[in-house]
Amino acid sequence: MQTQHPLLKQIMRFFNGREVVLPKPAPGKKQFILCPISSGIDSTAVAVVMHLLFPELPITHVHNDTGIEVDGTSEAIDRIECFTGKKVIRIKPPMDLLDYIKANGNYLPSQRQRFCTNVAKIMPYKMLIKALEAKHPDCEFISLVGIRADEPSRTGVAWTEGNITSVFPLKMLGLDKAAVNRIVAETVTIPHYYAARSRSGCHTCFFMRRSEIIEMIKREVDGMVKASATECLPAEYEARLKLKPSSVSARTGISRNWLKMAVPTELGGEKLQWHNERGVVRHNRGQDDLFSAGNKTFFVAVEHHFENELGSDAVHYQRVITYSGSLGGLKTALKHHWLHRLNTRDLFQAGSEEALRDSIKIGIYVIDIFNGDDELPEAPEDVYTWQSDRQPIELIKKTSYMLEQTLLEEGLFQDAQAGDKWSQRHVSKLGERTGEVLHGSIFTPLHLSDLVTDIDITDAPLMCNACSR
Repeated sequence: MQTQHPLLKQIMRFFNGREVVLPKPAPGKKQFILCPISSGIDSTAVAVVMHLLFPELPITHVHNDTGIEVDGTSEAIDRIECFTGKKVIRIKPPMDLLDYIKANGNYLPSQRQRFCTNVAKIMPYKMLIKALEAKHPDCEFISLVGIRADEPSRTGVAWTEGNITSVFPLKMLGLDKAAVNRIVAETVTIPHYYAARSRSGCHTCFFMRRSEIIEMIKREVDGMVKASATECLPAEYEARLKLKPSSVSARTGISRNWLKMAVPTELGGEKLQWHNERGVVRHNRGQDDLFSAGNKTFFVAVEHHFENELGSDAVHYQRVITYSGSLGGLKTALKHHWLHRLNTRDLFQAGSEEALRDSIKIGIYVIDIFNGDDELPEAPEDVYTWQSDRQPIELIKKTSYMLEQTLLEEGLFQDAQAGDKWSQRHVSKLGERTGEVLHGSIFTPLHLSDLVTDIDITDAPLMCNACSR
């Protein structure tokens, strides 16, 4: 008789009476039940659910390491081991994925050429199966797949081997994204890297959104430098991108943690020229060119995190989320960003959707980067990048840096305008400006119920099932 796990009753509220039914072993055959784990929420949910439903079942957990897994992957797998009491077989590659790409002429993977999934995930998994077959010639395999009930178009790996059967526990139980996230949050906790990205897997991937690349540049410094090298930028072009203007901290002597970005009036910021309801205002501060020739204009999103201090809400953390050349492109990116925030609100100690809205506010800015055509040149035609829009990692890195410096400059002006003596003393030290804020306002995100059916969400490309679940 199986011993019921104390958490089983807690998560059964998501099942609505549904069950997971596993194929029975064929007579005389040994059956292996394999559970591939990326450390992502979906595959983790499979491991958790199967352990709670079948605590005595001999399930083999497998993790195929690409060698460039995002930081926090190993710790997340450790927690799965601790929860299930079963060791995860961690398959290490002979060389990491970036070294493999380099050894093969820096041919980069893309949505049309997903060879990385086959090389780094599927082939090692098949090799494990072959090793088990060598020891047990007459055996069969069940592969547990982390595809949810709200993903009807997904099918998983199409096995040509007749002795491998895919089983979809999350689908069988009718679990959607919200339910899966709650199950993981209430059992092993959501991996911390989900605060910076929407998936597990490699720290560099062609499926990553620009917002995720911006965060990985900060968090995976060495790995992103190595990934950038595979883009093989012309030396002169790369040198231009690596040449950055001095930071606000370097110019003023103020430590970065004492600086803040410009804050829209609606969030308590001092009203400046760019706080207008329509259009943009060019004040040409620090630039002689009246018509802004050679400048580049960006639409930029900034996350403002609020915390209650001494009885009132105050901004305690800010970050540039992403940028775009159009307002429509930025708003589409923010739909994905906010949906992910809602799905992982536990990471921000938000007990509800409304609590998250109260603690995180998003500002949209229109920013001119001075001499942007020279500072941020587009990639030459013969350059291939990780991003489908042909934005090299180094260009994204420099662009996000210059946008942040512009917002920090404007934040100092804003505080000086508000009468802050400390800021007034340091404004004169800024010297030549990086750019200027032309407009700033608040972005009001859709509610979860609207986002999940929004066409910009439902029509988005599907990531690889084998490496980021």
